[in-house]
Amino acid sequence: MRACVGILLLFLAVPSSAQAPSQNSISIGDFGTSVRLTLGMPKDAALRSLRRYYDLTAVEPESFAVQSKTNPDLMYADVAFKGDSLSDVTKYWDINGPDRGVSVVRAIYGAVSAFGGPTEACKVATFDRQEPTMEKRGVIVSCGRRKVSIFTNRWSFTAGSGEDAVVNEELTSER
Repeated sequence: MRACVGILLLFLAVPSSAQAPSQNSISIGDFGTSVRLTLGMPKDAALRSLRRYYDLTAVEPESFAVQSKTNPDLMYADVAFKGDSLSDVTKYWDINGPDRGVSVVRAIYGAVSAFGGPTEACKVATFDRQEPTMEKRGVIVSCGRRKVSIFTNRWSFTAGSGEDAVVNEELTSER
């Protein structure tokens, strides 16, 4: 975990050489099927764009899960609306491949590079949550409207146990 935090701080210190995305937008999906969402965009336009490539499941009246059309277990994001406008997006970075360590670093880089170049002051916090069947430990980096959560998720149920590395990127209209 210390190595991940060190790598994260290195990414925050080095200015991005790529063109920085808008501070109010985020891309959901894979190469070729990516959908760019912008805070405040009309609900109908956001849902129409997402439905072209993804299945949407209503979680609450104003919140939707964005899933793969071919694999419903593959979650790309959650989107939420206030009134008729997009207000929150949480993007789930997929951690897979033969070298999970490399996948974690790529996900961290992808999520943190969305902060772009110069930003307002960022906050870094750690957390450790333990429940009877689950344990989460990680780091949260918040910069303005963006937040990246990097954590391990360990669980133990009667059906089995396991551990995952998780990287989530959040864009919100509230600060």
